[in-house]
Amino acid sequence: MTPAPRPRYRVYLAVGIGCYVLAAIASLFLIADDFGPALLVLLWTVRGGLHAPCVSAAAQ
Repeated sequence: MTPAPRPRYRVYLAVGIGCYVLAAIASLFLIADDFGPALLVLLWTVRGGLHAPCVSAAAQ
């Protein structure tokens, strides 16, 4: 029995997630560039706190 081919939307989903991650990283650095590393650390902490519940909910 031949296994079914994998759907192509996974590739598009992976590309979309990669673009989102790059955009998030770039925007955080651009926002915090003038204010220094303290704001950058704060922004990454807040983003991680907001992102963690979404990831755990999607995994269930």
